[in-house]
Amino acid sequence: MIIREAPIDNPWSRAAGMWLISFLMVAALGFVILEAMELASRHMWWVVAFAIAGALALRGVAIFHHTGPWRVVEFALVVGGIGGVPLVLALCIGAMAYFIVQRSAFWITYVGVGTFVVLSAWWAVREVRCLRETVHRRRFVENEFRVGEEVVTLTRSPRTDLDTPGPAARSAWGERLIFFLPSAYLLQRLLSDTGGVSAALLLLSALAVPLAVYAIGKLVRGAYLWIYLVRRVEAAHGKPVVLASA
Repeated sequence: MIIREAPIDNPWSRAAGMWLISFLMVAALGFVILEAMELASRHMWWVVAFAIAGALALRGVAIFHHTGPWRVVEFALVVGGIGGVPLVLALCIGAMAYFIVQRSAFWITYVGVGTFVVLSAWWAVREVRCLRETVHRRRFVENEFRVGEEVVTLTRSPRTDLDTPGPAARSAWGERLIFFLPSAYLLQRLLSDTGGVSAALLLLSALAVPLAVYAIGKLVRGAYLWIYLVRRVEAAHGKPVVLASA
């Protein structure tokens, strides 16, 4: 998937898992925010139903559309657009939860949101710069693309594992911590009777900000490689770039 930046397997199947995780996370964060604002949160169960229905639909598409070889750009758009973008948006909601609920002074909200936007943009630019240097140094295009008579094939060599370039890819801590975000709902419920809602939301935002920045960097880096760079290869050779058959 785009988050891991390893274009393998069926994109619809992979997107289904990311879709489910993303919208379940949105539902959990929605429960936290709405209950903290003393608003009805029962509508979030519709989000849960939407997450499950969407995941089942994507799995159905995967069953009936499982043949390859997959075009790399198609794979990236399916996984990144259906799975990666909702996940990033969910993390951004978590990052802004404290400012949404607390109705802080305008300048506090402005500084918080502005800092998050600037930090995300800086990290994304840094990620792309690191990736460009790594692609050039390792001669990624020359080594991993095989030009055939009708198509250009992207090999599935371990050298295509892009968990190594870029500052965000040096560890998988972000991908592990993402799954702990829904626990903020339990924390909010435990602390609500003791007046600790603000502390719970502040903790949620403090945890979600670096995770959102991390995910944005992964998404941007994956889009640069599997869409921008691959499109350049396709334009240079006049042939589609597909994944190597298993």
